[in-house]
Amino acid sequence: MTLKFIKLGLFLLALTALQQLIAVANHQVGQLHEQSLVISNNNLDPSALFYMEIDMALVAEKSVRKALHGPGPDQRQARH
Repeated sequence: MTLKFIKLGLFLLALTALQQLIAVANHQVGQLHEQSLVISNNNLDPSALFYMEIDMALVAEKSVRKALHGPGPDQRQARH
């Protein structure tokens, strides 16, 4: 009898974990889609977002963040 309750508890725990994983994954996919739209609509070079040591990456990242979330607390201009 106790083994049945343990199995039932584990099953419910696994089911809840799966539901939460699906919810998080759906949220992440939505964010990626929004970022892709901002990059394409603003004619940004997507490869610039992978090279973090160049100024073009800083400008592109700030542009994407501003479009998604509005202006942030850091309003410094990129170094030229």
